[in-house]
Amino acid sequence: MIPRHQTVLFVILLLTAVTMGGVLWNQLRRAHERLLLGEVAAPTQAPQVAPVEQATLMVASDADNSVAPRILTLPLPQNPEARARAVAGGVSAYLRKPVDDQLLLDAIAVAISKKESAKNQPVKWPATEPEN
Repeated sequence: MIPRHQTVLFVILLLTAVTMGGVLWNQLRRAHERLLLGEVAAPTQAPQVAPVEQATLMVASDADNSVAPRILTLPLPQNPEARARAVAGGVSAYLRKPVDDQLLLDAIAVAISKKESAKNQPVKWPATEPEN
């Protein structure tokens, strides 16, 4: 025979489990109703981090050795460092992926040969006018 205190404890645990199931079922129903109501409501706008400005980015193409302007509308912050990061993020959207393997290897070889030939050349700075 099962002792009385174990029977009482079992009944309490069983009632607690059934009650928790009922509460969870009720919360599921309420969440579903809120979800359905949210579909009818107008969508909210995302917060504006910075004013939107047009930026002209010069995007290089290694395939035909050309540089083409791309005009993007970006939210550009006033801080120069953050502004540079935002523009760089916009440029990365125009990088061609995946790149042709041979084209990449040729570009690396050209860059290395230019670096090697530039080691023995004196550095030529552009002529600048002294500021008044």
